[in-house]
Amino acid sequence: MTRQDERKRPRLPWLVGTGVLTAATSAGLWWLCRGDDPKHMAPALVGGCVVGLAAITVASATVLPTPVVVLCVAAPFTVAWSMTASASDDSGLWGVGALFLAVGTSAGAALVAAGTKAFRSRQRKRVR
Repeated sequence: MTRQDERKRPRLPWLVGTGVLTAATSAGLWWLCRGDDPKHMAPALVGGCVVGLAAITVASATVLPTPVVVLCVAAPFTVAWSMTASASDDSGLWGVGALFLAVGTSAGAALVAAGTKAFRSRQRKRVR
């Protein structure tokens, strides 16, 4: 393996660190956007979460493989949301909401990550 090949291939600690940072940022985004009132779902909260998750996904998709990005974005965000939803829901329907959130967040992260990788691949071809 040449030295140039080694620079192109990220090492395992770098990948693990990026995955952990992505997961922590994803979960932290819910706590940041949620505010003081967990029962209040303002459009600004939803929009802020969507934009924030998209930004996190784009940033991590430049380093991590798409399935890892989806896992590191969707799972921690869903767990953070579930913690607040389960604490304030007496009906038990928060579980259904968590399922929908997990599916939607996973699908969105997969689309954004795939789009990011396609865009970066296209940009690399242009430069060459």
